[in-house]
Amino acid sequence: MICSTHPENARNNMTYVKYDMTGMRALIDDLNDRAAEIDTQRRRIRDCSTRNHDPVPDAALALDKSSGQSDAAATTNMGASASAVEQIAFDLKERHDVIVEINSLGISDAFNSGTLTYYIPDDQDDTVANMRTFNVDAAQQARSEAEESKTLTGDDLLSFLTSKVHSGQNNPIYAAVFADTLGAEGMANLAESVQTYWELWQQNPATNGTEDIATNFNETQGRYFSALSTLSNTLGMASTSQIWTPQHKQKYAHSLASLINDDGTPPYMPYAVNLLLSGANHSATNTIALGDATAQAGGVFDSEFLSTVAKDLQENEQKSSGVPSWKMKMMANMYPMRRMGDWDPFTGVLTAMGRNPEAALNYFVPPAKIAHSDHSYTVEDSPTFRWIMSRHWDEASMEGLTAAFAGASTFRVPDDGFKDEQAAWITEQAALALSGYSDDSKFNPTWNPLSRQNTAIMLGNSMPDVDAAARSNSASTKATPFEANYPAVWTQVRTDEIRALLQILGTDDTALATLGETASRFCAERTKADSNIEYYTDKPAETAVAQTAKDCEFNNSMIGFILGAAQKGRELGDEDKDAGIGLLFSALSNGLKFIPSPQSAAVGSAISIAQSHALSYFSSALTSNTPKNTVKDYGDAWQAQNIASSLNALAEAGLIPDGAYTDIHGKPYVYSWLNEDGTINVDMFTFKPDGSNDENKQVRAYCNELAGWADEDPDFNAWGAQATSRKSAYESGVKEGRND
Repeated sequence: MICSTHPENARNNMTYVKYDMTGMRALIDDLNDRAAEIDTQRRRIRDCSTRNHDPVPDAALALDKSSGQSDAAATTNMGASASAVEQIAFDLKERHDVIVEINSLGISDAFNSGTLTYYIPDDQDDTVANMRTFNVDAAQQARSEAEESKTLTGDDLLSFLTSKVHSGQNNPIYAAVFADTLGAEGMANLAESVQTYWELWQQNPATNGTEDIATNFNETQGRYFSALSTLSNTLGMASTSQIWTPQHKQKYAHSLASLINDDGTPPYMPYAVNLLLSGANHSATNTIALGDATAQAGGVFDSEFLSTVAKDLQENEQKSSGVPSWKMKMMANMYPMRRMGDWDPFTGVLTAMGRNPEAALNYFVPPAKIAHSDHSYTVEDSPTFRWIMSRHWDEASMEGLTAAFAGASTFRVPDDGFKDEQAAWITEQAALALSGYSDDSKFNPTWNPLSRQNTAIMLGNSMPDVDAAARSNSASTKATPFEANYPAVWTQVRTDEIRALLQILGTDDTALATLGETASRFCAERTKADSNIEYYTDKPAETAVAQTAKDCEFNNSMIGFILGAAQKGRELGDEDKDAGIGLLFSALSNGLKFIPSPQSAAVGSAISIAQSHALSYFSSALTSNTPKNTVKDYGDAWQAQNIASSLNALAEAGLIPDGAYTDIHGKPYVYSWLNEDGTINVDMFTFKPDGSNDENKQVRAYCNELAGWADEDPDFNAWGAQATSRKSAYESGVKEGRND
């Protein structure tokens, strides 16, 4: 019996076929028996017909394939039927033999239970040839290349990893056999060898006499990153495959942790294991730039695999008297180019958890710590989280910690179970700690750009709470259609904490870009959802206009809050307060151009940790010589675009009076951004605060004219009535963010 199964992790893009050895043997035997029986009966009938001088001429055609038969007759006679059954049995026997060969190579642990698994890529047919190519051949290649890798060092090793091993890293058979052949220690040794070569190369960069050092540095660094990524991806693929049984995964994870915890292992092991788990960096986005291309920085690991490693490390550190084993190893090998946090094993395992959000979620707050009552869930507490936050975290280890927070934050979406409650609890506690408002005196955040970018993802997935902080208004009220679809929110309004974090994050351009796009998408989603009259029972049109107008005010307040905090953070850091703000508003413009369908899952569209905001924004914005403008210029542009987005939502809902599309003379407006049906061409609003286009001024003028329709259309009255509060909300938000 054969069945195809697909792993939960779609990134693998693969099919596993489970093969019942006992059942298949029985099927092959039955088919051969049936073919033999058909052929026996055919021969008996044929002999009888021959003895009687073939009294029925058509019988010969039914019993034998002659040259005069049609193709149809030839495939339906008894001889052909027996041959067909025999061929099926033969094909299955050939497949069976390959399966046995796969088992003989030690690919699958499942054979002992009578079931064996093999792998076929989704874009390939399940043929015997492909079975051999992607399983037998891949396993033999992996074993051979694993053995060869043991003999290589320096540039030869980098070339080997970035070519041969890299080509096989996404095949679970190759990955599992390669990792098993080397074992945990062998894999760590390769990572250490790559790291050592790169450190030595930087001390004495080599050129071939024709390249400048800068060019050669970039090329060698790219190969170094690629080699580390390949090793991490290979081990990650092995851990998530169905080739390794749960028991095998657990055993390998224990071995990995033992390299750090045991006294007899090489002293560089904590560093090497971190490299295996995190790859080329500690980003939650799990991306790395290799020249003009984007690659995966490190592996995506099995949840239980990571949990086993983390528990082993935690138990060892908690029972150690004084200095934990990883720190003892670090002190015995003080490499000048290695940061302390790169030795801390939790840097690697938390980075890996950040790339597997469920692993992070369940590690910080195990399901056992969730209390259930009256269709609601409450996180009681998490001793693991408290212990984690009591440790020392330096610049490097903070990258891993914030990556895990970012990963967990992707569950801040509406959920029928308790995942959003878990994620809300984790992100709230993380915000308290990272902002410096935590009660834990031992935790003193040490920030660098990567930690800021990871934290920006966490806040980007916590927009209801950021919005609440900007307006000092609880996110739990759920008074509007949009708010009704919020996931679980924080227990309190955290204005001080959010402000402090925004001031920290505001000094990093990439973090600002991440926050900018997610915040403006939140704004567009809010006005779109709340303009839908189907969600109102009392005066629905009037109520929808009033709420959309109010949303426009709220949007101004939140964006002003983010901008003011970022501006203040740059001032406190002795940086140009206007620098990088152009990148923020470029991202804001992009976000507002996202127009969701009515009441889309809005707040449930979490930032994907598999997406690099940094790469897209830095290539499009930072390298384009964006003109420097004042915060006021940018603020004016934002408010115009916010109004345009809100008007578009009202126009699509049919809530703007027909007469509003013509001037006082009854002629249609000819604004380039105003479509004939009254909707807004949002794509026209490419942010240009230097005055090179007139869209922003036109929108303001149009908005002022629309206010005149208030007296003639009572449903639209609220739009004009709230004009003053919309304008002042932005300035109030900036003031709140700065907290001067």
